[in-house]
Amino acid sequence: MSVFLYALWFVFNGRITLEVAIIGLFVVAAIMLFIRKAFGYGLNSGLKSVLILLQAIAYVFVLIFEITKASLHMIHVVRDKNAQVSPKLLSFDSPLKTTAAKVVLANSITLTPGTITAESKEGKLLVHVIDSHSIIDMEKLPYVKMLKKMEDTLNV
Repeated sequence: MSVFLYALWFVFNGRITLEVAIIGLFVVAAIMLFIRKAFGYGLNSGLKSVLILLQAIAYVFVLIFEITKASLHMIHVVRDKNAQVSPKLLSFDSPLKTTAAKVVLANSITLTPGTITAESKEGKLLVHVIDSHSIIDMEKLPYVKMLKKMEDTLNV
């Protein structure tokens, strides 16, 4: 973070001189002290933020893969004249602790074709599945594993 602020100092000044460099060091040090005191930010927090960002990017790719997989399955169900659909409402206990992770999980399930999160209340998810093949163990969902990992990263 401090390297970014120092580089930004030079960009805003538009020149690189000894005077600008020395004053920049003091300004960046003062800003970093303020951020550390006011927000509890430190080197560890910065590394944690980068790790969470990388995990979130990986999560988006996994979500796109799962949506594609479910879409192909739903295309097969719709096109097959003999397909037997058996819609069900399933209740799951969410293994996630934070509200944000539970909301992301509920929305990820809803984004996946063939499933809708009907209710999320007190750590339980009520999920409507259009096909019995969509029934899977909540713990085995790649979404849940990745969200648990992100929660663990935040709590460490």
